[in-house]
Amino acid sequence: MSTAQAYHCLCTTLILATNHDLEALPTRAEPALDQAKILPISAADGDGQHVIIHNLASEKTPVMIRREDGFEKRMLLRCRRCNLVIAYKLDEAQFGEGNMKAENFVYILPGALMSTADVKAGRMPTAPSWAQANT
Repeated sequence: MSTAQAYHCLCTTLILATNHDLEALPTRAEPALDQAKILPISAADGDGQHVIIHNLASEKTPVMIRREDGFEKRMLLRCRRCNLVIAYKLDEAQFGEGNMKAENFVYILPGALMSTADVKAGRMPTAPSWAQANT
């Protein structure tokens, strides 16, 4: 099991504390083109993984994303301080029948978070190109 790590928005606001290594998480496959990391936020099997999310506000209205295979309904999650889109959740309809539930996953957009080590070292990444259109 990995040690606990903290991640911050580009404005340095604490967003996520977890013992998941974000770099090791799976990335959404095509036809999803955003390369978002899939973060499980509910461990049904008692795997010892923990996730605490802070300072994110969910949009009241979902956005529809056009994909090659149809549409995807997303609920955007924004930093409460700077309003940057950090992540999203999918609508339950995206999961269909089965034991996987939409509320068990958050999709972290690439470049939206930085580690506490980066914040302490003063490494301030530039906002990703997609962030300009979403703030």
